[in-house]
Amino acid sequence: MMCKMIGLRHLDIRLSAVKEIPSQMGQLKGIQKLSNYIVGKQSGTRIAELRELSYMGGSVVIQGLQNVIDAKDASEANLAGKPYLDELQLEWNCDSDAEQNGADIVLNDLQPHPNLKRLTIYRFGGSRFPDWFGVPSILNMVSLRLWNCNNVSAFPPLGQLPSLKHLYIVGLRGIERGGSEFYGTESEPSFVSLKALSFHYMPKWKEWLCLKGQGGEFPRLKELHLENCPELRGDLPTQLPFLEKLVIESCQQLVARLPRTPAIRALTTGGYDISQWKELPLLLQKLSITNSDSLESLLEERTLQRKTI
Repeated sequence: MMCKMIGLRHLDIRLSAVKEIPSQMGQLKGIQKLSNYIVGKQSGTRIAELRELSYMGGSVVIQGLQNVIDAKDASEANLAGKPYLDELQLEWNCDSDAEQNGADIVLNDLQPHPNLKRLTIYRFGGSRFPDWFGVPSILNMVSLRLWNCNNVSAFPPLGQLPSLKHLYIVGLRGIERGGSEFYGTESEPSFVSLKALSFHYMPKWKEWLCLKGQGGEFPRLKELHLENCPELRGDLPTQLPFLEKLVIESCQQLVARLPRTPAIRALTTGGYDISQWKELPLLLQKLSITNSDSLESLLEERTLQRKTI
């Protein structure tokens, strides 16, 4: 029935009980706004139907990607040919942490148009992120969220994305190390536009190699969150001149000095060894420290600093 509504321009099913998009959705070629596209288990509800929706723009969530059996369907969806799309969320709805056969190829074939600004990838079950995670494929990306991609074992090369401002990495349980592959290069500044960086629920992550290239990494970072990374060790990035907010919680193995952060205003930490901290930032306005034996000496040092100003 819906396929006969050829004049339809906007379709919002976010609060409905729809479990899959009706077949022949591709006949609604005039669609400009589509909240969700739910790939069904039946062959009639294929992701390839998106091929005809050339004017689709704004934001869309594509769900049920575990139901894509033939990766050719993902390629035929032609997301790379949708220049009006600003925000994209790709979701795999799986109850198991087992690796999903073919998920790597499906995600690789869902490459968006370079105009895309915001991307979320949720519960992707493949073992590696796609080849298009780099310049110039997502040149204009401003925000990237990677959620619960449990089988991936390496960070994607994101450091050379010139427009990326917000990066959230949550629940990548297979990651153990982050180094040059994350930054994309060792000789040039990385993450030159990034303002907010978050790592959450990374139980196997042990090593974060910080580069010392010209200009350093994260030269414009304002917020850094490290939470529930219990095996993380080593140092934090040291040169963060614009950092205003730092949160470190439940990182029990991390013993690191505070980054040189003259602009920092808010500092929150708990379940983290602060014995290497020699002093608190002078411009600090908000401080929250729990479960630390070193707090008293830090506060005494802070008092001495104030008396000498």
